[in-house]
Amino acid sequence: MNGYNGTIFAYGQTGSGKTYTMSGSEQQQWQYRGITPRVISGIFSHIDQKKDFDCKINISYMEIYNDNAFDLLNQAHLDNPSENNKVTYQWDDEGNIHLKNITIHQIQNEQEGFDKMITGNFIKKMSSTSMNQNSSRSHCVFTINLEATEKSTGDQYLSKLHLVDLAGSERISKTQINGTLLTEAKHINKSLSFLEQVIVALNDQSKKGIKSHIPYRNSFMTTILKDSIGGNCQTAMIANISSDIENYDETISTLRFSQRVGQIENEVQRNHKFDLQKAYKNLLIENQNLQKQLKEKDKRLLSAQNQQEDVKIDFNQIDASIAEYVKEKVGRYFDESQNYLQIEDLNEAQLCFQAMKQLYNNTMQEYVDELQLISAKLVKYEHLLKKRQFDIINLNILI
Repeated sequence: MNGYNGTIFAYGQTGSGKTYTMSGSEQQQWQYRGITPRVISGIFSHIDQKKDFDCKINISYMEIYNDNAFDLLNQAHLDNPSENNKVTYQWDDEGNIHLKNITIHQIQNEQEGFDKMITGNFIKKMSSTSMNQNSSRSHCVFTINLEATEKSTGDQYLSKLHLVDLAGSERISKTQINGTLLTEAKHINKSLSFLEQVIVALNDQSKKGIKSHIPYRNSFMTTILKDSIGGNCQTAMIANISSDIENYDETISTLRFSQRVGQIENEVQRNHKFDLQKAYKNLLIENQNLQKQLKEKDKRLLSAQNQQEDVKIDFNQIDASIAEYVKEKVGRYFDESQNYLQIEDLNEAQLCFQAMKQLYNNTMQEYVDELQLISAKLVKYEHLLKKRQFDIINLNILI
């Protein structure tokens, strides 16, 4: 769902339980189902919770037998196995692998996925050895491709999951085989040897920090698993071992191989595709919406300013206690008994301005009245002074 590639592969000697681990019991008992059906169920369960995504799931299933790959979901492989039915591959300019002559099946639910897995297991070429009558003589790769498209943006997240059941390694002398089985065993051991060479080369490259040639193309299997080992993938290995003392050497070999695999560090990248055209349209729509919201806010702000200008608040029109409270508040601010004037809203601000204006006008009127009173007294004193001066002049004449 998040656009990451993944791989789970089972490795171990013949008869150690790899096929049982990956596919489950031969009787298809639900409680004994393997990793592959559990993964299919988990994917569809996760999709059901992602309502904001449109998901498409495609699967393919192939086996690699004697270093030749065949489509396990193609009926022609069961009816007439031949060279014409082989799966081939081609590299592109970016180093990606494209398979040819393999069928891709889209599934709508987990039951369809189970049916395809069972069909592939039925077609799978089976043979026997003296160690395990149901031992698989080929490597099997069940691939799930998930394409998740986000509904709101059109972005795509592409994920690929390989579920690999590797054929079992075996000592030819111990299994007592000959003829066709011997040829098969040689091809299996050879391909697993090539896989080990890839692991060793990747470990050496990691330790030395120098890029070197990795022999992916030595076999079909290592070519297909190129992304899974040392590539853009989250990879988990299951080491299947036997507790039998006779298989001590094979068990040690499997554990050493798993140790080497565990030291490999993959560089995981998200497979994310942008729908540039849809993203561009979404940005245009978002820009238009923002412009519209901005204009609406400007209109509301202008309307609010106009309303405030039109409102005429008079102390005579409000409750006397409110008017008195505002006057006292402004008065305390003016006589510096408080350092700031706390305003709760625009209405109270207008009342405070009205109170300030009224206080200013009243104070100025008091100053004017006092000046007029002083002026009248000065006129009176000036008139009285002139009279006193006239009386003094008359007295001097009489003397």
